[in-house]
Formats: sequence, structure tokens, C-alpha cells
Amino acid sequence: MPGEICSKDMAAEWVIPRLPQNLAVLLEIARNAYMGECEDCWGDLEAEITSLVAFMNNSIENLFDNIDNSDLTK
Repeated sequence: MPGEICSKDMAAEWVIPRLPQNLAVLLEIARNAYMGECEDCWGDLEAEITSLVAFMNNSIENLFDNIDNSDLTK
């Protein structure tokens, strides 16, 4: 999956097992709602969502930090 463009549900399916369990649950809820399998209600989960966003943002930044800049010019 890395390096490929895919649907949101496929991306979530790939990333969920790679997340800490407490964050994976949130993304599973979001994926299920996206697929129309449930209704999502995020009103009381602001702190948890903030943690998920921060974790994913840091993970993405770390990936970019580890890319050799010379690879970007090819």
C-alpha cells in the first residue's frame, strides 16, 4: 500500500493495525461510518481525536524527515 493511491476505506484498513489500540478504535469507527455501516458521533471524543491527529501527523512528518532529499530530485 505505501506509495499507492487508494480509497479512504482501504487506507484505513491498512493503517488501523499499525496504530496503538486506543487510536485504532477511533479510525475503525470513522472507517465504518464512511462505509455506511454505522453513524459516527464525535462530540465527546475531542481529546481522543486530537491524539489520533497528532499521532498521524507526527508519523507523516517522521516519514518525510527520513526521505533522502536527493530522492526528491529524481
